[in-house]
Amino acid sequence: MCPWRSWRFVSLFIFFTTHLGLLYAQLAVQDNQNKITLEQAVIVLACFVGNTEILVTVNRESGNFYKLSDKMLFNNMSYYDILFNNSVSGIKLCRYVNIFQYLDQIFTTSEQDVQEIRRKYFYQHGKFFILYILSKRHKVLFDKPEIAMSQEDKAELSQIGLELAEFIYNVAESLFRNVYKEYRDIFNNLNDIENLDRVIQELERGDAPAANPNIPTA
Repeated sequence: MCPWRSWRFVSLFIFFTTHLGLLYAQLAVQDNQNKITLEQAVIVLACFVGNTEILVTVNRESGNFYKLSDKMLFNNMSYYDILFNNSVSGIKLCRYVNIFQYLDQIFTTSEQDVQEIRRKYFYQHGKFFILYILSKRHKVLFDKPEIAMSQEDKAELSQIGLELAEFIYNVAESLFRNVYKEYRDIFNNLNDIENLDRVIQELERGDAPAANPNIPTA
């Protein structure tokens, strides 16, 4: 059963703009291009607004989002309160969904094109984490006050998305390949994700641990 507090987002996030012909209804009763469902909103905001704990939970509970009830807390805040915070306007959410769908298709194509099985599994199970890191690195691009993406936006997102995916894959391989962990297990494990996130941040600061010469430079 859907928790009561999740239903209050129907009234909080109804967004309509006549000049764009766009209706945002978080609890859409049917699938079409003019509506954003609760499941879509939770996935997208977990990637672009959430934290590693929420990201792992959403990845693990894909298809069963009502488990993200108010009983699940992070620093005394419910997951829903973190994801659907006051900074998430209708315009921002719609842009986030557009970006997510665009990059999701790119990563799906990459998954289909690569031959190596382990790299395929990386794209299959690691897309949410790639998007999570990408949104933190390129917040200005993600948070433009425009629903539609320009051709320049798409070209930039495609380039930086694929470059970052390759970088994260190399870092992940350096950390996990020798311990024989599958990517499905890695991206469903909070400790593994936090370790991967920590190493990526260290690389971005230029102070990656020298003890592991296999970790690539940013």
